[in-house]
Amino acid sequence: MGDEFLCGCHSLTALDLTPLTRLTSVGGWFLRGCERLTALDMTPLAHLTNVGDAFLKCCGLTGLDLTPLAHLTSVGGRFLEGCVGLMSLDLMPLVHLSNAVGDAFLSHCLALTALDLTPLAQVVRVGDRFLSSCGRLKALDLTPLVHLAQIGQLPPEVRQADCVGPESPRTPDQRRRRGSSLAAAG
Repeated sequence: MGDEFLCGCHSLTALDLTPLTRLTSVGGWFLRGCERLTALDMTPLAHLTNVGDAFLKCCGLTGLDLTPLAHLTSVGGRFLEGCVGLMSLDLMPLVHLSNAVGDAFLSHCLALTALDLTPLAQVVRVGDRFLSSCGRLKALDLTPLVHLAQIGQLPPEVRQADCVGPESPRTPDQRRRRGSSLAAAG
């Protein structure tokens, strides 16, 4: 499936994913910015092995069962970033992630209070802003990350694309890059 599937559907409150049972991969910005979507049954997505950038970014989810995503081997940057109402999440189904986790993995999940990183034991690299701005996260045990060799500054072939959307880039370098690309496009 290509990029931006139902991206920015700000009024969406319910969605039946049943017709998507054959999907093995989804592009970037899947359901990104669906702030009123508080619950989602992921069961139809049981064949997914890869999700692109900004998967469910800024959704209104308060909980999410990742069990159907047990076949995921790759997640892009901004995975569940900005899900400010997400209070708990069991990462156990993500045991097959083995190489890199993109930038901003679960960052800005303001209500998240606990997280078990054991399922990420095989991950070798994590991108910038891994679990950043999770203000209610009380404790985090990093000992399961026994294979972790690199944090941040992922090489270009692994780094995820910058987020395209209404938010402005936050660092001077990102602002210069975005300004250059906008000038070239204009």
